[in-house]
Amino acid sequence: MLRIDDKSYCSVPPKWTDMSEPDPEVTIGRARALFTVADLMELALLVRRFSSHRHAEDASPM
Repeated sequence: MLRIDDKSYCSVPPKWTDMSEPDPEVTIGRARALFTVADLMELALLVRRFSSHRHAEDASPM
């Protein structure tokens, strides 16, 4: 789980945490690239989702 703020949490893939085994691509590449293209694309979607959620919260009347 990733804590966003005091009220918001989201789940992230275990391989993005230190709770998983080392990624073979990172190990073979001697840690020169810490992320795979697939992971970066998934992260971009997650950021977009949070940005949209935040924008919707900011636009809603209180």
